[in-house]
Amino acid sequence: MKTESFLPIPLKTILESDINRFSLHRDLSDYPSAEFLGSIERFGLFHPPVVMKAQGTLQLLCGRKRILALQKNGRKVPVVCRVLESDDSATILMTILEDQRLAGPLSAIMTARFLRLVESYIPADSRNRFIAQSNIGSYGQLKRRLPLLKLDLAIREAIHSGAISDKTGLELATFKRADQLFLCDLFLALSLNKNKQRRLLDMCHILLARRGGTIEEMFRQDFHDFLPANITTNKPQSAGNLIKQLYEASYPMSTKAENEFVDRRKHLRLPARCYLSHSQSFEKDSVTLSIEFDNFDELERIWSNLKVFLNN
Repeated sequence: MKTESFLPIPLKTILESDINRFSLHRDLSDYPSAEFLGSIERFGLFHPPVVMKAQGTLQLLCGRKRILALQKNGRKVPVVCRVLESDDSATILMTILEDQRLAGPLSAIMTARFLRLVESYIPADSRNRFIAQSNIGSYGQLKRRLPLLKLDLAIREAIHSGAISDKTGLELATFKRADQLFLCDLFLALSLNKNKQRRLLDMCHILLARRGGTIEEMFRQDFHDFLPANITTNKPQSAGNLIKQLYEASYPMSTKAENEFVDRRKHLRLPARCYLSHSQSFEKDSVTLSIEFDNFDELERIWSNLKVFLNN
């Protein structure tokens, strides 16, 4: 049965417990942001930390960053905490989840950590049902995110903040550690969206399979202008130029065919409102000519001439 109360607890007592044990932020930086520290200093706590009383001891369940912020602000007086007295694992985990939901949506890093807690405290035959009740995705979906927890802190932080997508993070996990860190720096330097992140990763896979070595070595040799330290201005233009050059290096035959197509199209000197396109990836030799009309009436006026030409 769940019972609760609110009690003032010395900060030292909380810090002496394992404050990482149940934290959904344990895979992220310990240091609270300056904005968060300032808010705590000015206004105090809006939401009390949650501790669990079990077998005569206290264990922090929720509020690790709040406790660390109080410590860094030199808090001396006890902290009023919500005390949960329960030995039911499902109740404990749902309390942790709900506390975090009050602060905002869970990132992919946090949901992966939550699954780790579920696997530690919920019996195997009950996990699917428990995850379904938690309403944060399917068990299989969360399971696929677990490799994110093995990435370096800088990458986990970028995924948590949304600067790198969770799908990109899972793809990064297939690279060597040095390449993971280099690509993370590159994504952040260029402010790439998730689609461009995945596209760039695909081309890096192709080039590495062909050349060997590391991604940083490849960039220093052939794409020096796009090293993260060299990207300081006009990020959209830099990103576009890099993806173009990587595509040309990854798909030389397609690039050659595209250049030849552009040259031949220029040679035709098509009139205005006429457009020529090729088949996808030049899989066929066919080309398509499109003609734009202002309206249907204009098309009807010249359709008879077009029809004679097309039927020849």
